[in-house]
Amino acid sequence: MTAAAAVAGMIIGGSIMLLFYFIGWIVNGQFSAFSPFNIHPFIWASGANLLVLVVITLKGRKPDEELVERYFGT
Repeated sequence: MTAAAAVAGMIIGGSIMLLFYFIGWIVNGQFSAFSPFNIHPFIWASGANLLVLVVITLKGRKPDEELVERYFGT
């Protein structure tokens, strides 16, 4: 996991949560969660977070070998 992936995952997860509560506010006329397929928005946000985290980590640059050796070397 990279720092960029962690930040992007948090931004996406938080945005999904806000979006689902905003949609719930529009649809229900009160502050409540919109739950597609009766699944809580936290589950949707966590799934999106994980997906973004994995994709950005795999697409990003590899950490320096010296840094990896320093913390995880034998």
